[in-house]
Amino acid sequence: MEEKPIEAIEGEAVEKLEAAGGTLTGKLQWQGFLPTDLAELATVLLQICQGTAESNDFLKLVFKDVDPGEAAIMSCWEFVFYVAYRAGAIDREYLQTLFKLASQKAKTVYNKILTTTATPLAIRYGGFGSIPILQMKTHQKNALNYAFQGFCQVIEPELGVSTQQKWTEGEIPSGCVVFFNRWLDHTALSLGMKDGQQKILTLWPHPTVVEMNLDDLVTHIVSLRRPKPTIYFTNPPWL
Repeated sequence: MEEKPIEAIEGEAVEKLEAAGGTLTGKLQWQGFLPTDLAELATVLLQICQGTAESNDFLKLVFKDVDPGEAAIMSCWEFVFYVAYRAGAIDREYLQTLFKLASQKAKTVYNKILTTTATPLAIRYGGFGSIPILQMKTHQKNALNYAFQGFCQVIEPELGVSTQQKWTEGEIPSGCVVFFNRWLDHTALSLGMKDGQQKILTLWPHPTVVEMNLDDLVTHIVSLRRPKPTIYFTNPPWL
């Protein structure tokens, strides 16, 4: 069955999204959502399970009600939510509810892994929390990995992942969310076609927000000796 083409959303909502994104050009700072240091990674994932994560400024907005402003540090996909927030398409209550649900899912998955697939050592000590970390490295890693997958399962529908379509040519309508392979690999916002080029607003690969040609970003990714990404796009559910 042939997919129904994604239709352009026009009107004030998209105009506000474009305007809000435009005010952030040259601002914000990119940081991957998860740290590369293993010790920091474990800490952040545990905080996600507890609903207390504040490893970047976007999470402080969600959990602490602190508006991060234009020098905020966040990831590429959080940037999409932040533009929507500044455009009035979503509010803090929406973000707080979404991330609390995601954290609850992560916690549920984490606890289930500990109780249903625990090693004899884990059972003996009554759970992960009381077991020496060196003896539980593998089990902790597995539990946190699945917990993060649970977190992502709640977040991704709100980016429109479930309705994404593969892009090969033509215009990606302004306001669409654009994914480079998976949304966790890279996420940006479409600005439609300008001067015959597909434009996106992105918080990466530059350290701040930039408007650039989609093809130029693909070229940059390939220059990093990575495979050419498959591009997907979708209308976000909050537009």
